[in-house]
Amino acid sequence: MTPSPLRVARKASRIGIQELADLAGTSRQQIEKLERGERKLTKQWAERLAPHLGVTAKALLFPEDGTGAVTKGLKMVGVVEAGAFRSVDMLHGDGQHMPMEADPRYPAEQQACWLVRGDSMNERNIVDGMYVRGTMVDGMKAARSGDIVVVERSRYQGQEIELTVKEMGEDRENYILRPRSTNKNHKPIIIPKGGVESYDGMTIRVVAVVTAAFCLFT
Repeated sequence: MTPSPLRVARKASRIGIQELADLAGTSRQQIEKLERGERKLTKQWAERLAPHLGVTAKALLFPEDGTGAVTKGLKMVGVVEAGAFRSVDMLHGDGQHMPMEADPRYPAEQQACWLVRGDSMNERNIVDGMYVRGTMVDGMKAARSGDIVVVERSRYQGQEIELTVKEMGEDRENYILRPRSTNKNHKPIIIPKGGVESYDGMTIRVVAVVTAAFCLFT
């Protein structure tokens, strides 16, 4: 069963049913009925709920065209998985657009989403099977300490690439890309400031700042 646009948007915003109900001044039961389709999601309801979910009312009301194809959404551009290097030919997604609106806070920025594999960020509630949405950037200086970022590491002159999610940090001399995981096999990536963004023979760059993490189909 395809989840309702309201449920998709709520989970993408990582807002619980009760929290959304409190923000919108309604009851938990009302939100549950709207998500299950037991009560119609009217224009008035969409306009009332959308501001709390980071989407437009139109996105909640008209997620599909007449063929059932998603007319809006973010392109999935790859899989993030710590330690999994993939050839460039296999790196990117198949062009599928996921049923998730771009973050309205960044209307001028290019945005995309990635499928998460593994447990390198499970302490930040980003777990296997979820998706992360982010704004595209280029380089360490585009991210701030504390940001969750998508990191690209390449080796063999760019023939193999790993995409992973890390928490951005820094000290006076280094950028520090930290996993936040209960699995202690994941280690931070430390890159000296002022030099080439490289580590252990690999070229490294931050390609996106994560703005949301969500699960579409559970």
